[in-house]
Amino acid sequence: MDRVHHSSVTSAAQAAASRPATFMIFDLLRFDGMDLSGLPWADRRRLLEDLIPPARHWQVPPTYADGQQLLEATAEQGLEGVVSKRVTSRYYSGQRSEDWLKFPHRRTQSVVIGGWRPEMGRQVLGGLLVGTPSASQNQLTFLGRVGSGLSGAAGRALQATITGLASDHSPFAQQIPAEDSARARWLHPSLVIDVASLGATRGGRLRQPSFQRVRTDLTPQDVTP
Repeated sequence: MDRVHHSSVTSAAQAAASRPATFMIFDLLRFDGMDLSGLPWADRRRLLEDLIPPARHWQVPPTYADGQQLLEATAEQGLEGVVSKRVTSRYYSGQRSEDWLKFPHRRTQSVVIGGWRPEMGRQVLGGLLVGTPSASQNQLTFLGRVGSGLSGAAGRALQATITGLASDHSPFAQQIPAEDSARARWLHPSLVIDVASLGATRGGRLRQPSFQRVRTDLTPQDVTP
């Protein structure tokens, strides 16, 4: 048991050295046995700042009063977005509140549809497999699956459009992961759409992509990686 414990500690130390992380502390809900969730955010914030001095591996992120200016600055820096909190708000455990709002920066880009997936147990459009043109002719580099923004009239109109593009073969240059390719219906890579996302992961997949519109003014040759 001691040997296993020692090994796990060593692994954790190696991970910390090779991939250091910073603990970001945003709120203080309990202190010395007292529940602080009923206090206004401004009071909890003051207590947090008094208790947590700046250090190498943790910090209390700064706050800014000018939300619009901060939103513009974070967009210029390529950051994910801004969280806005009402200074008089209390903390509601496990509940969504309009006192705390997220304003993510979503980049819109054009991609090509290479396949689609029906919803489980239905023939309704449930997801799109998308990519950008690769070096190989008529093939796509896979960027992930788009599932948001496909409900209602927009999804029905798009499904009617892609029905005529059916293909027996995948247009993607690489093998698609099983979790994406299950129940997939392949398409000729000819239809361009716009999607909004929070950028891309290290693996090249779009983060939280959502369908925006069909781009009838663009062809796949107009789409850049």
